[in-house]
Amino acid sequence: MAIKIEKNVPCCQTGDNRGRPSMFPFAGMEVDDYFFAGLGDTAHENVDQLRRTVQSAASRFGRQHGKKFRTLIDREKQGMRVWRIK
Repeated sequence: MAIKIEKNVPCCQTGDNRGRPSMFPFAGMEVDDYFFAGLGDTAHENVDQLRRTVQSAASRFGRQHGKKFRTLIDREKQGMRVWRIK
């Protein structure tokens, strides 16, 4: 199942061509877009592994491209929500 970007979703209040292709669609996101990455979309065994991967990938992409992301773990739906906030 492909991870989809949802447009104009306000954030929660609480790639380039180098290396391998990104697992997550950071490059196609605009401010207030978000995506949900569930365990079924990745090879991770649990939400905590997925959280570490998503947060690391978002942080690295943000540093390289001058963007900021916010992540929120959703244990009920077994996945991560990621917003582009800058």
